[in-house]
Amino acid sequence: MSVSAGSAVFTMPDVGSARMVVSLEERGMDTQLLIDGEDRQAASCQTFERRDRVTGEVATRAASGGVADANEAVEAAAAAFASWAATGPNARRDLLLNAATVMEAKEPEFAALMTTEPARRPLGGSST
Repeated sequence: MSVSAGSAVFTMPDVGSARMVVSLEERGMDTQLLIDGEDRQAASCQTFERRDRVTGEVATRAASGGVADANEAVEAAAAAFASWAATGPNARRDLLLNAATVMEAKEPEFAALMTTEPARRPLGGSST
């Protein structure tokens, strides 16, 4: 199994071809679906935009997955399950720790991107 994060790739032998991609760019980031180890657009070719709450500019654009995409992702996950299930706990731990290390290193980028997200009111309606 390979975990690709930016330019870092971690490979776990004999686990299959699944991978996780953590890639943050500056505003205008385009995000595709990751299905069966491949980045791809939605079957419908549709996307949606998320706007910066302050400037109103497009902050991110992402593939708008639908039922066909979800079904394909479920099929791919089911096909990959046997190799993941055969992976020992130490190899799983190492893979997840490596992914966590990469994500922690990208914390400033995640934080910067999150500041562009629209504010949400807490459930219940009141913000106080």
